Amino acid sequence: MKFIFLPLISIPVFSFSQINIKGIICNSKREPLPFTNIVSIKKQNGTTTDVNGAFQLNNLNKNDSLKISNIACYSKLIPVEVLEKNDTIFLEENIKTLDEVLLTNFESLKIEEDLGFINFKNNASFDLKPGGQIAVFIENKKRRKGWIKEVSFKAKTGGKCKCDIRLRLIQPDFSGTKPGLDLLTENVIINSNDLKRTNRINLSSYKILMPKNGVFVGLEWLSSDEKCDKNEFTNILGNMAMATNLVWLNYRDKDWNHDYRPKVPNGNYMTPNIGIKVAY
Repeated sequence: MKFIFLPLISIPVFSFSQINIKGIICNSKREPLPFTNIVSIKKQNGTTTDVNGAFQLNNLNKNDSLKISNIACYSKLIPVEVLEKNDTIFLEENIKTLDEVLLTNFESLKIEEDLGFINFKNNASFDLKPGGQIAVFIENKKRRKGWIKEVSFKAKTGGKCKCDIRLRLIQPDFSGTKPGLDLLTENVIINSNDLKRTNRINLSSYKILMPKNGVFVGLEWLSSDEKCDKNEFTNILGNMAMATNLVWLNYRDKDWNHDYRPKVPNGNYMTPNIGIKVAY
């Protein structure tokens, strides 16, 4: 019997210490910022601050970084190793100047028009988990100046996990095709217990000007305190009528994309049944 001896090969083993981080997100006035997104750059995990601006993330690598974003503030990217001993993070408010057209008497506008897909056939649905976001582009076909008075969307079910929904209005970026900056810079939250088949959210008090080319209407699934199966969260209704891909998806403000969305069997794209009411 012949034995063959192989040389021992030393294989290096790399390990990264895992750390847990607790913190509070505040603005420059030291006011807590609820519903702020915190997401790991290298790992696909994240969380949202609670009503007191507090958060916790576990099992992070020291060589990772966190992106922190809030609709009313500038985003911030912070290395994890810096945050290890820092329990308070401050974000700078994104103060927007109002356009002169905002001096128009909003209440005097009597002509209203429904835009979007709220009345399309309900033959599809979108199921997202906490942190997931969907945005659909609604074109301003007449290119008229107007005000967004209402947003509507259809929910298929609230889900067993009672996931609240945040509403977003986003203007197109410089290319005109992708979600850019938030127009609605306050938290408008639809509580899961208040969800109906058709949901209509009155935005008259915010006096949001309809962008010239159109607007992205976004829905964001907020964190649930319960551990649930992926199919037990809130889902919304959609349709299969659009030949153009108008939908963008996101996870905790990492990046908007829609390149991978497949066509449905009829050759069109799934589109959420979301609409807006505009006053001119």
